[in-house]
Amino acid sequence: MKTQEFGNILKDFAEVLTAVGGLRASSQINTLTTIFNGALDPTVSALVKRLKALPDAGPSGHPSAADVALLLVTLKAFLAKIAKSAILTDINLLESELARRTSMNFDAFVSMACQPIPNASKSDKVRNDLVIHYKRVLELAIGNDEQFMMIFNDLSSNANMRKEEVIALAKEVADASTNSKATALKKIRSMHQSLLSRKAKTRATRNTPAATIVAA
Repeated sequence: MKTQEFGNILKDFAEVLTAVGGLRASSQINTLTTIFNGALDPTVSALVKRLKALPDAGPSGHPSAADVALLLVTLKAFLAKIAKSAILTDINLLESELARRTSMNFDAFVSMACQPIPNASKSDKVRNDLVIHYKRVLELAIGNDEQFMMIFNDLSSNANMRKEEVIALAKEVADASTNSKATALKKIRSMHQSLLSRKAKTRATRNTPAATIVAA
């Protein structure tokens, strides 16, 4: 289905939600519609394919992208007996893409989705938008091992992050210079582990009785 046509369906759904008093839900669907406004992707399937290339991890918060996916489940149920199968298929595609981002803040996801991914090329030019995104979410997670590793694993497996971007990210986050993507990833992780180690030593020192410290 064409992207703009699908966006119009979402707008109609938002109006229905408003009519029945679902103002918050209506606002969320209207926000989702902004992804389709002026999108260069010709079809919904092409748009969702582009969304799949975006980082899985990002700022957390309520509502999450997965929360809004539940509204699409409602839309799908409403249209099940009256809509063409192609429409239901496209709703499924978008719902699945939102649903897998269980902790990512919905507004952050939409903001990221509205920025087209630059076409991959043989150029060594660094795509700063990707570097800035990962720098922001990694710095927010530093010190929280579980959250940091979730983002780091996403970074490591994201094929859209080329060597040039990862090397630039290592320089920004860990002040490390390298010519290898693998080494750059190691530098980023080592920086985080070093910080955790320092924090652990600081806590251990604080918990050590003063007499023991003096005796040592």
